[in-house]
Parts: sequence; structure tokens; C-alpha cells
Amino acid sequence: MCGINGFTFEDERLIRGMNAATAHRGPDGADFHVGLGISLGQNRLSISDTDSAARQPLWSHDRRHIIVFNGEIYNHIALRSELSGFPFRTMSDTETILAAYGRWGARCVERFDGMFSFAIWTPERDELFLARDPQGVKPLYYRHENGQFFFSSEMKGLLADGSKYPLSLAAFSLYMRSGYVPGPFTMFSGVLKFPPGHRGCFSQGMLRIEPYTPLVDHSRFSRVPYGSRSAAREGIREAISESVTQQLVARRPLGIYLSGGLDSSVILDCAFRASSSPLSTFSAGFDLHDGEEGMKFNADFFLARRIAAHYGTRHHESLVAGFDIIPLLELASFHLDEPIANPTAIAMMKLARDASSDIRVILSGDGGDELFGGYKRYRLSRRMDLLRLLPRFLQPSIIRETEPFLDRFGLFMWEKDARLASVLTDDFLTDEHRRLFGVLWERARGSLFESAFMDIDRETWLVDESLLRTDRTTMAYGIEARVPFLSASVIAVSRRTPLSYKVDIFTTKSIMRGAFRGRVPDYVLNQPKRGWISPGAKWLRRPGLHAYANELFSASYCPATAHLFKWDAVRTLLDRHVSRDEYALQILWKILSFQAWAHAFEKNIFV
Repeated sequence: MCGINGFTFEDERLIRGMNAATAHRGPDGADFHVGLGISLGQNRLSISDTDSAARQPLWSHDRRHIIVFNGEIYNHIALRSELSGFPFRTMSDTETILAAYGRWGARCVERFDGMFSFAIWTPERDELFLARDPQGVKPLYYRHENGQFFFSSEMKGLLADGSKYPLSLAAFSLYMRSGYVPGPFTMFSGVLKFPPGHRGCFSQGMLRIEPYTPLVDHSRFSRVPYGSRSAAREGIREAISESVTQQLVARRPLGIYLSGGLDSSVILDCAFRASSSPLSTFSAGFDLHDGEEGMKFNADFFLARRIAAHYGTRHHESLVAGFDIIPLLELASFHLDEPIANPTAIAMMKLARDASSDIRVILSGDGGDELFGGYKRYRLSRRMDLLRLLPRFLQPSIIRETEPFLDRFGLFMWEKDARLASVLTDDFLTDEHRRLFGVLWERARGSLFESAFMDIDRETWLVDESLLRTDRTTMAYGIEARVPFLSASVIAVSRRTPLSYKVDIFTTKSIMRGAFRGRVPDYVLNQPKRGWISPGAKWLRRPGLHAYANELFSASYCPATAHLFKWDAVRTLLDRHVSRDEYALQILWKILSFQAWAHAFEKNIFV
């Protein structure tokens, strides 16, 4: 795990600057290569191979290729058995990638089971090869201008030269609809996200990007659909256990994020059975005042404490206090690279900062909901299917009006037109969301709605909201986050599992609960799905954050964004929220997060 940077010309000062901008991703050192038409840099976080011979940028043994790599290839030892004759000098997966590229060329990525983004330069061809893992766990940003190509693990790396870009109106519209920026967009016109599950080649001033299909999906977990619930439960249990065991391998201290929910409890259970050493777990809660519903927002925090005691872990707890909120919001706005309208980012920053004094690797439960039907929206959508069986005149109006896919998807995922029109100036209320998600739906056409819903969530929400939050908040403090649910074997099991086993009208993730019944305590399995919710609505009603929000909700706060909002209407809405005349957390937090982000990156916004 680390940060990678590079561009297709030689400039030592600039590559050093990019490394400095992403130094938090690699606290174990930084290095660079400048020459032969390329500049490459890396910030190193040594996890699986601490040998100095594995430092990057790393040349192949024959000096034909040089690589910078971010991530972990979990099957790299197995791959080495197929690469006989290669004179390996280290035990690093970085060198395994080099060997695989030398043997199989661009098709090497089809064989990798892991989380990765990397770039390989071949001087004799003046060619840069890039790839990103299929699930988008590891980030990769790029820009292509004036015949040159730049890339970095974080947008901050690409902005290290002081470049200024106009705000992307498409990205802004998508953000105001969804609360995050779906790829390939970023908030800067001209800066893009390299798509997950794609490989690319930059040569002679041209960039070509294409998707690839992982061969590692063709395992014993992906041959035929499950014929019974018992077979599905067994496959799920086996695949998740195998993935967790694989991802426990590290030469640095390792821990588990324990939210109190099903996914993190399953990971802990599997780790407990696979590990001979005591485990460390980490949870976050909220220091709330009387009348702020402390039991509601800390229910899972207290449950995590009980689960940790059950498994005998070294449990660590972080509490977000009132004085933390504004500093952590500003810190998150910088480290996330993009605005994300999710108050949990504050707790995640606090949790990662506290955990960094104890560990360098964390296992996280990202992906379980999207693979096995964990979100309430999937269950509610199934109920809508049943209501459609009624005669049309008996169907509720909301059912009749959301027949097309995009309308039903938007019912759960998008801010409403009327709300946006009340706070945005007219020029910025666009239909970009319908175009982008319409393309995704066309690809999924023919699938059952909830199956398509989960697939699209995994391509968009999971990558650009959930995984992005996890990567940036952990890497801000030099921690590698691993996501066992997103291994090839677990995804293969999910694809084999019928939708009816995952989502029903009464419960979420019923097949997962069944798979781990008898292992994970019943008081976890029988809990309702709550999700990790933060008391953002309560925070906005506190005098300190209320005053801070009023400062941000002003045309004078950031000149680059002054023209986007109807500021008087925004402040009025805030006052109505504070007085409890209207609940408006979602739209207010979108604007608050956007303004905090714009302030953090103001010097790079072209006005």
C-alpha cells in the first residue's frame, strides 16, 4: 500500500512535489525515478514485504520495465509458480506484477486477485501501461493535456504543480443529486478517475483505455448457481472465511473495524478462527448531549463493545466530541479529494487517527451490503414489486409514478428536483444523472431490478463514496484498509446466489445471517439493519456548527462557488432545520461539505 505518482516527461522537482503532496500515504519513505522519458514516484507503506530491495520505483531484472504500484496482490505467490524462470530478487508482489507483465503483457491483470492500481513504463517503446482493480478499491486519478499524461493515487498529487481547473458542472450536478461524484468525473474539468476493471496504454500522445475480465473469477465458487439455500450458505461461509484468512497476512500490526453490524462481526468471526494471536478491534461512537438520542446513534457502538468481549479482542474506542466536529470536517474535506455528503466521514477520520498509533493494516466490511442485499432500499424495492401485482387503480401513486428503472432508482438515490431548485441557481439544475445512470441501466437491462440495483451500487456508490471514504481516511494516517468482501471468490459466490436468497420483503441479507448462524452471536444476527449513522442533524443544531455553517453558506466565503447557490434560501433552510420546522440534513450537509471542499482546494479552482 502506498501512493503512486508519475508523468510522461522528466522533471525531478515536480515528481518530488507530487510525492510530497501524497506523503501521508507512505510514511515509510519516498523515492522516485527521473529519466528515459518518464518521471515516477512512490510513497511507501511496507506491509507484506519490508525488504529495502522492494523499494519503488522498481525495475525488472532485465531493465526493460519499471513500475510504481499501490495495493496488494493476494494470489501473487500462486502466480509465481506459473512464472518459472523469472529470476526473482524479492518476495514482493510488486516484482510479481513485473514478471507477469513481462510474460503475459497487458493480459496479466486478468490473473490478479487483489486491490491495485499501478503504472509500468517501457522505455524502448515509450509506452506507459496502467491498470486498476475490478472493484475500484485502489484509486487512480489522471489528466491528459498538451500531449502529456499525468497520474496519481490522489487528486492532490495532480494539483501539486499549482494547476487551476474550472469546476466540472457535470460533476457538480451529479454531486448535488447523489451526495458524491460518480466516476469518471471529478470536481475539476480535465481531471478524471481511471475506471475500475480497466487497463490503459499511453503512447505517442494518445491514451487508450479498455475493460478487462478477471480470469480469477472462474474458480470453484463460480461454476454453477446454487441449487439450495444450504449450499449457498456453505459457499458464502467458505468464500468469506478464505478471503479473510488470505487478507490477515501482514508483517505489520493489523486490526479490524468493528461497527457492531453484521459484516464487521462476520469478518471478526472469520479472523478469530484463523488467527492464533489476539485481535485488535476499533469502533467509533458519539459524545452526545442530553436530548440528542445518544442510544439511537450509539446502539451499534455499544453492541461492538459486547461483540469484542465475546471474541476477547483488544478493543479500542474513539468518541467524537463536539470540539472534534469542525476540525475533522475540514481535515476530511482535504483528504477526501472530493466532496462527500456523509457525516460519517468525520467519525472515520477520528477512528483512523486514533487507530494509527496501534496498527498499520485494517480489515473493513465495505461491499457486504452491495453483494448480499444489505440495504433497506433493496427490501423496499421488493415490496414495490409486490404492490405492482395489484390492479393499477389500487396501487399507491408512488408505485404508478416510478415504473421506469431510473424513476425507481432515483426515488432511493437522488435529491428531488424541487429541493434542488430551492437552493441552486437555475443554470445548475441539469439531467446529467439520468444520462450517466441510464447508460449503466442499459448495460443491466434484462436483470431483475434489485440485481441491477446492487450491481450499479457496486459500480458507483461503493467505489466513489464508500471505498473512497475508507481509502482516504485510513491513508491520511498511513493505514492500509483491506476489504475481504470484495475478493474474487466472494464476488463469485454472490453472483451464484439467487436474488431471492439475498433480498426479501422482511429482512436484509438473510442468506448471510443464515451462513453464520451458530458462529456469530444471535444478538448480532437478530439485530435490525441500522447502518452507521452519524448525528449530523443534531450537530447542525449546536450553536458552534450552526455558526460555522452560516459562515460557509455565504457568497463571500468562496468566490469560486458564489454563483452556484441561492444563499438567502440556504440560510433560511438552515434556520428552519435548527428550529425543527423542517428536517433538511441531506441537502444542508451536501452544501456544507461542498463549501468546505471548495475552500480546501480554492487555489486550484479556476474562476
